[in-house]
This record gives sequence, C-alpha cells and structure tokens, in this order.
Amino acid sequence: MSKENKNRVILVLSFVMFFNGAIAQQDSLNTGNEEDSIVYIYEPPVLINRTVTKKEEIFNHWFFELTGSVFTHSNAHRICTECSEFKSEIKKSIQPKMGHGTGANLMYMPPGKINLIYSFGISYASFHENFKHLNANAVLIKSQNKYNYLDLNLGFGYWAFRKRKISFIINGKLIGSRLMLNQGNTLGYSNFSTVLDVNTTNRDANYVLSGKVGVKVLLFNNKRIKFFMEPFTRFNMTSVLKYKANYYLDRWGKGVEVGLIYVL
Repeated sequence: MSKENKNRVILVLSFVMFFNGAIAQQDSLNTGNEEDSIVYIYEPPVLINRTVTKKEEIFNHWFFELTGSVFTHSNAHRICTECSEFKSEIKKSIQPKMGHGTGANLMYMPPGKINLIYSFGISYASFHENFKHLNANAVLIKSQNKYNYLDLNLGFGYWAFRKRKISFIINGKLIGSRLMLNQGNTLGYSNFSTVLDVNTTNRDANYVLSGKVGVKVLLFNNKRIKFFMEPFTRFNMTSVLKYKANYYLDRWGKGVEVGLIYVL
C-alpha cells in the first residue's frame, strides 16, 4: 500500500470513530433529558365532611276505622230468690243465635316511640234468640227474639310491630249501650205456661255498661289502608236501672270482627 492510500484509510477510520462517538453522546444527552422531564408531585389527602340526613318516616297519627262483626252470646240470668224455678224454665225456652254488628271509630296515636292508641266510636249490635214454649192451651209458641243496641265506646290499646307487614293492636273498650229495640216473647214469673211480650215485662235495662277486649291482627299493611281481623269478648259490667225488675240478664258475647283502617 502506498503512503497516500494509507493516509486515506486512516482518515476514513478517524471519521467513522468520530461520528460514532457523536451519536453515543447525543443518545446519552437525550436519555438524561427524558429522565429529567418526569416530575413527581405529592399532595396531602383532602378530607371532605358531608352531613348525611336520614329521612324521617312520614306518619299520620289519626285513623278512621270501619268494622263489621258476627258473634254468639250467652245469657247470665240474675234473678230474685223467689223466682229460682223461673230461671231454669226460661233457660229451656230461649236459645241464643248468631248476632251481628257494625260500627265506625276514630283512632289517635300520640307522637313518640310508645305505640299507644286511643279510640272513640259509635256502633250497632243486634242480639238474636230463638224462643219456643208451650202456652196454657198446650200450643207451641215460637218467636225470633231480637235486641238491638246503639253503642258509644271509648278504647285504649297498644300497637305492636306497627312497621311490619303483619302487626297487632291489643285493645280494650268501655261501651255504653242504649236499648233501641226489643221484640219477641218471654215467660211469666209464676205461671210458666204464660207467654208474654218482652215489651210488657220491663225486664231489659234501657242502658247497659259493657266491656270488650280483643286483639286486632292487621294484614296487608300499606301506607293508607290496613285490613284487620279481631277475635273479641264482650261482657256486661252492670245494667243501669237493673233493680226495676225482679229478673234481668247479662249478655256475654264472643265473636270475630273484621274491617279496615284508613290513615287520615
């Protein structure tokens, strides 16, 4: 190789080495710039205070109740000592039947967590009996005895499990009754073969004070209308003016009441 060619080779190699070094330096600079361009920002967490308001239940405290009932009754005979034979005879002649009633009540529940409920209402009750007896002429006399009462009542109770689908109202009532109608037959005191009209004997008190206890079972509870069924017992507490007659009776009933309660 001549000296001139050798110089050319050295020049080319020098140029290549310079060019490769420049590229490596540029890559190093670029890499450093990319790392230097990443910025990390640290900020403290932000706490946001929010007040959560629980929506209270909208609950009305007034209710209107419509009822219908069927019941059976038994007669507790109270009688003077000299009329004891009459008592056994009248029991043979009278057979109580199924009675019925209807009514309307306004109920109120005071605000608060105690589920007490008060009521005031008016109702109608009809007691029915079969009368059958042989008169003095050996003629069998039959009649359908009926006693209709107009009632005013005051009630007090406790509503258990009110917010559930099935709830209960345990209640008691004080009932003042006015005899509106009595028709049918009864027996004479001394002569048991004598059949008398009940209107002429004055044996049924015009005013009666009674009590009633029951448990309402409320079904299909919704916001406005609640249906219920209530087994109950009704009993006479006293018969006003009961001492006007030597004989009178207390009517004790038990039955089932059904109806609906409307939220006002």
